[in-house]
Amino acid sequence: NGDANNNGSSSFPKVKAPADFVIPEPRPLTLTRSSDLSSVLKSSVALILRLATGAFVLGWKIDTLFYDNDNDDDDDDKYS
Repeated sequence: NGDANNNGSSSFPKVKAPADFVIPEPRPLTLTRSSDLSSVLKSSVALILRLATGAFVLGWKIDTLFYDNDNDDDDDDKYS
């Protein structure tokens, strides 16, 4: 019969844009209302907190940020 559904394989429908669809012009992010600023700041703080807590869960410690390599006299603690 030649139908793709008869032989057990599934076919996906063709996806295409409507005939009258116009691709929008890319523009940079702009805040159109002054009330948007507080929302953007709150969202940014939430993202920073989520990334920071994820880093701490994975084992990053703040003391690695302030590690001083010059004061290390003990060669046993160093990597090869």
